[in-house]
Amino acid sequence: MDWKKILKRNISPIYYKGNIVAFRANRAHHADVGGVSPGSMSGNATEIIQEGLRIPPVKLYERGRPNDGILKLILANTRTPKERAGDLRAQVAANLIAGRRFFELINKYGLDTVIEYIEELMNYSERRTKLEIEEIPDGQYEFSDIWRVMVLRIECLKSM
Repeated sequence: MDWKKILKRNISPIYYKGNIVAFRANRAHHADVGGVSPGSMSGNATEIIQEGLRIPPVKLYERGRPNDGILKLILANTRTPKERAGDLRAQVAANLIAGRRFFELINKYGLDTVIEYIEELMNYSERRTKLEIEEIPDGQYEFSDIWRVMVLRIECLKSM
């Protein structure tokens, strides 16, 4: 997985009484993550290494403290390090606020009720998705597009 995808997804657990009860997450677009051209999306890239620094998933923060080594590594590989640092801080701040709001819900309604409603939202989403898929007539569907330097092709056969 390349690091620009990691940076776009900021995920952290929410602990309650020592147990993970949920995850908070956000996605963001970072305008430059290194690579052969500004903006990190060269139409001339022929291999993934030309799109920027690649590192495996890592902890940007550990026990509430930034991992300075990882931050320095990331920021040293972008053309706009101050901007990227600001983007990263904004993502971390968004997750901190999400955690506070989650605890407000727990304090107001109780953990069991909050989890019950989260599960019901997921169940509702699943039911609605299945209903929409049922509305699609049986058949074979195809889609293709050119994405960066490759052709993306999706084929689907639906039968009920």
